[in-house]
Amino acid sequence: MREALAARGVRANDGFVEEFFDAGVSVPNLIAILRALPEGVTEIMCHPAHPDPELAASSSYAARRAEELAVLCDPRVREAIEAEGIHLVTFAAL
Repeated sequence: MREALAARGVRANDGFVEEFFDAGVSVPNLIAILRALPEGVTEIMCHPAHPDPELAASSSYAARRAEELAVLCDPRVREAIEAEGIHLVTFAAL
């Protein structure tokens, strides 16, 4: 898909990881994912949020969003990012 997008001038990441979703939301799992990342830019699918009543009423995943946010903000995750030399970027960096 990346090549097809590039041919049309659309910037895209090199890889995509969906294992940090639903049952995969945990600090050990995210650290394992980070340690196994290949070279290049990889998007890790996540939907972090502070669920408010509106989100809770409209999303069956609302509670997991809070769990994702907590895991993403865990100091052990930051330590793993730094230890692996990972640079966090936005799509603007592509």
